[in-house]
Amino acid sequence: RDLRMSRGLGDVYKRQATAIPSNIPYLILLLLNTGQAVIAIFLASDFLKRDKKLDTSEVFYVRPLSNAEYVIGKIWGNLRVFLLLNLIIMAITAAFNLTLGEVDWVAYLLYFFLISVPTLIFIIGLAIFLMLVLKNQALTFVLLLGYIGLTVFYIEDKFYYLFDYMAYSLPLVKSSIVGFSNWEVILNHRGIYLLAGLAFVFFTISLFRRLPNSSRSNYPWLVLSFCTLMLAFVSVSYTHLTLP
Repeated sequence: RDLRMSRGLGDVYKRQATAIPSNIPYLILLLLNTGQAVIAIFLASDFLKRDKKLDTSEVFYVRPLSNAEYVIGKIWGNLRVFLLLNLIIMAITAAFNLTLGEVDWVAYLLYFFLISVPTLIFIIGLAIFLMLVLKNQALTFVLLLGYIGLTVFYIEDKFYYLFDYMAYSLPLVKSSIVGFSNWEVILNHRGIYLLAGLAFVFFTISLFRRLPNSSRSNYPWLVLSFCTLMLAFVSVSYTHLTLP
C-alpha cells in the first residue's frame, strides 16, 4: 500500500511538473538558484582573503590598472563560472525536455535572466562588500546564510516578496497561452536586486583598499553607487510595494 501511495504521489508531481512546458526549466533553475546562491557566498567572499593569504595580489597592485578593472575582473571571474553552470544545466534539462514533449524555449531564456542573473549579481556584490567592510569572513558567512534562512523559511512571501532575492516564493509560472500575468511585479522585483547588486559592486570599487590611479577616481564610483542604491531601494521598491 505504501509503495502504491508513493508511486501515486510521484505521478502527481510528474504531472504537475510537465503540465505546463515552462514548469520544467522553472523548477530546475529555481532549485539550482537556491544552491548556487549559497555557494556564491563562499566563493565571492573568499577571493580577498585568499589573495592576501597567498600574497598574489601585489603582482596586480603594482600594475597600472584601476580599482574598477581589478574588482570587476574578480567578480566576472566568479560570475562566469555560475553562468556557465546555468547554461550547462539548462542544456541538459532541454535535452531531457525534448523526450517528454513540447519545449518552451522562450521560458529557458526568460528564467535565466529573471532568476539566475539578478540573484548572482546581488549575492556576489553583497558578499564582497560585506567582506570588505567587516574584514571577517566568518561573520560575513553567518550574516548572509542567516539572511538566506530567514527569506526561505520565515519571511517567504511576506512584505509582497520584497526580501525574496532568490525568487523562491515569487509567482513566476509562465502560461503557454498568456505568458506571465504579472510582468510589472516581476520586473520591479528583479530590478530591485539587480540594481542593488550593481550598487554593492560600485561601493566595493570606491572602498577598495588599494591606491587608485588618480586621487579622484573613486568619487564617480561612490556617486554612482549611491544613485544606483537609491534607485533600487527608494524608487523601484516604492513602485513595487504600491503595485495593485
